[in-house]
Amino acid sequence: MDRSHRQEIAAWFRVAGIVFVVVALASFFARFFGAQFHRATGEAQWIWPDTQLSAGAPLAFFAVKELEVPLNPPFVRIKIACDPEYTLYFNGEVVGRALEGSRSTLDVYDVTALARQGEKNRIVVAARSANGVGGLIAAVDYAPMRENDIVTDASWTLVGAWRDDLPLRDSGLPTLPVRVLGAPPFGRWNDLALANRERTTFPTRRVAPVESRSVSLAVSRIRVVGGVAVASRESEAATAWDFGEFEGNCLLNDAGGATASTRIVRLRAEPNFRDFGFDGTTREIALAPGETSYLDPRQLRARWVAVYGSAAAPVVIPREGPPEERMPDE
Repeated sequence: MDRSHRQEIAAWFRVAGIVFVVVALASFFARFFGAQFHRATGEAQWIWPDTQLSAGAPLAFFAVKELEVPLNPPFVRIKIACDPEYTLYFNGEVVGRALEGSRSTLDVYDVTALARQGEKNRIVVAARSANGVGGLIAAVDYAPMRENDIVTDASWTLVGAWRDDLPLRDSGLPTLPVRVLGAPPFGRWNDLALANRERTTFPTRRVAPVESRSVSLAVSRIRVVGGVAVASRESEAATAWDFGEFEGNCLLNDAGGATASTRIVRLRAEPNFRDFGFDGTTREIALAPGETSYLDPRQLRARWVAVYGSAAAPVVIPREGPPEERMPDE
């Protein structure tokens, strides 16, 4: 064997060694991060209604799970992530709300004070997506050695309509089939960090608008025609409501707007009325059949709020305490 041949063999072994190291490191990190996710959510699966996602239709539903909390648990914690938006109820009480666009975390809520030990308890997650696409994952911890005792899987009930007593009891409403999307890390949901959250509370004070004006804005729409997504811009009439300058949350109450199918309501907040003449951020909100109210989880700083798809006037829940940075839009 001549010298050049020996050098070729040595070079081949060096390359093979590098490839082996890279593959081994990739395998290690995959196992490591997979283990991290497993410790956070156990056997929890990302779930969503089994609907035709390619249709792009709005979707709003309520994921329900009843569970028996053991006696004297050190704590009861619910861990949850939902893309693009959720409202979490526990035993009829609102615990938390979030938009995926504002934070990509596995939110942890301590609900020990709301738990009924040794009895049935009820989790309800209101999830909504303007284009029908999304995912929900959740798990319940009772103790350091009893984590992920309850997890999202095919056993959860997905309710396709709303009644005011749904957070407390079954109401004979229509259900949707469950699609198990997969275990984390999955798809784009592969970097969720645990984040402790305080229970959501809002002041009781409400501020009504002092004036309203008609406004017409260009709204972007995407329709699926023959399996192809087609974008268009259309003019839509709306009502803009003047609250004076405010910082807080917008609450819609539309008792006459409940429909038999999921509908879209659009919100846009601006500091000046003339700003509606320019392109801006308009939130599309999917409301389920039977829903007559919606609380936007974003902290807004504005004066005018325009509403599309609802004739009812919104109200503002002003924020209490010192000003804070505005929550980013979706």
